[in-house]
Amino acid sequence: FLALSFLIDQRLHGDTVFGFRLTNILIHSGNVLLVYIVVRILLHHLLRKNETAFFSALLFAVHPAAVESVAWISGRTDALATFWSLSGIIFYLLGRQPQRWYLLPLSLFCMVAAVLTKEVALFVPVIVALWEIFYYRSFDFEKAKYAQVVFALLIAMIPLYIYVRSSGLAAGDMGIELIKSGFMDQGVLSSGILFFASIGFYSKKFIFPFPLNIAIVNINITLYAFVGFLSLVIAAGLAFLKDLRQRHFFLVWSLLGILPAALISFTTIAWTPWAERYLYFSLVPLSIFIVICFFGLLELQRGYFKRILPVIGLSILIVFSISTVHRSFLWNDDLRLWGDSYRKSPDFIYAAVGYATVLAKRGEIKEAEKTLNKARELLGAKHTLFFHLGQINSTRGDNVLAKKYYRLALQEAQADKKLVLMGPRLKSSILMSLAAVNLHEGDRSSNQIVKRQYYREAAVDFIKAYHEDSSNAFLLYRIAKLYLITGSKDEAATYFENFIEKWGEDHYKQAARRMLENKKNRKPKV
Repeated sequence: FLALSFLIDQRLHGDTVFGFRLTNILIHSGNVLLVYIVVRILLHHLLRKNETAFFSALLFAVHPAAVESVAWISGRTDALATFWSLSGIIFYLLGRQPQRWYLLPLSLFCMVAAVLTKEVALFVPVIVALWEIFYYRSFDFEKAKYAQVVFALLIAMIPLYIYVRSSGLAAGDMGIELIKSGFMDQGVLSSGILFFASIGFYSKKFIFPFPLNIAIVNINITLYAFVGFLSLVIAAGLAFLKDLRQRHFFLVWSLLGILPAALISFTTIAWTPWAERYLYFSLVPLSIFIVICFFGLLELQRGYFKRILPVIGLSILIVFSISTVHRSFLWNDDLRLWGDSYRKSPDFIYAAVGYATVLAKRGEIKEAEKTLNKARELLGAKHTLFFHLGQINSTRGDNVLAKKYYRLALQEAQADKKLVLMGPRLKSSILMSLAAVNLHEGDRSSNQIVKRQYYREAAVDFIKAYHEDSSNAFLLYRIAKLYLITGSKDEAATYFENFIEKWGEDHYKQAARRMLENKKNRKPKV
């Protein structure tokens, strides 16, 4: 569903960045409205349900931790999964009423769509199950009669998805294996500490989201592990207080939403173990929880504190809003964004590479090269670092050094087990860059034998690139042309035939047919 949304954007807006960002803003705005509706439905007997719904939606809307999921186009996965999840919960709650049973299939569809957007949505059936078993009486709901079938289907969706993920998609997605390997590499104790630290980190990030950074790699593990453990103890303690059952449900919901992010912290799945966007789904229940607590505290106050408390709450919303606006503008300037990230995380190799990449695009080649060479001393995979050093030297005309860096990048990429999904495309890009260097050297050579040798090497690199990423069928045409130029006509014919079979109708396909026909009609020499 994430890929489908990008495809629709591309058809509507082409490659215009604004169109993609506009869709992200619309999805986030839709989520704000859904938060309002969810609160109105769940807290329908609450005296301050309108105020609670409005300020919950407002806090969710302006929270700075949501910026990354909205301003970053690729961060749409969290916002879109939240949209489908909230829609599914709303249809489920409304469909529990006998006269609205027809909404239950819509609920099932939305929750399946959520799971097919991001795995965090697998916890939505768990949230519904916990609400249905333990909490529905606390929200003044009657026991559902017709929702049990959909409820059973929702629960069945979890093992079905895990089976498909671990077996049917195993060739292209090794996420579960990476979680297992991360757990084994870190050890039980270290993984447990990192798990608690993640819970504590995201708990703090909701209350005090600063400093905002897309490249978070180092946190105070001991401190946040203590905060995470304390948060879980408090959440467990609230379960025994009947008067706080509603609030406890939202705490459980938020903890389940953070759980996948906590698992990521001791694996190599993501490029950074902690990210603000991982909190997006949990921002919904946490916003509701805070607003309920705020109004509960307000009712207990008298005199001065009753007047000052709304001022404090409004001040927090204003600070959050200003920070969100500022951060959103920062996301519109790549140089400022990556410069900010590199300044806050100078020891994170991906932040350095991101900053250097933007510098190179802006023409500041020397500064980009300086940043990349400095980053060579940092820990972490260096495939993208060497790749960009290769591009810089290729642009400069130093083909020998460019090829050296490209080969180093290829070695690093092949050794990085994390590159299961993005690896083939990255390795294909590196090999195509190697081929481009060979083509350039061949074009410059006046010796026909040397020229053909460079072209053959380029053809071999293109073949390897195609084997890494077969979605780029145009490589078949380039390979065929190179073999044709070097006199390897049989190989050229083979690749022209493959290109014609896989490529859509256009002038390249027509040219390939003509060259293939010329070879077939040419009489052999006697």
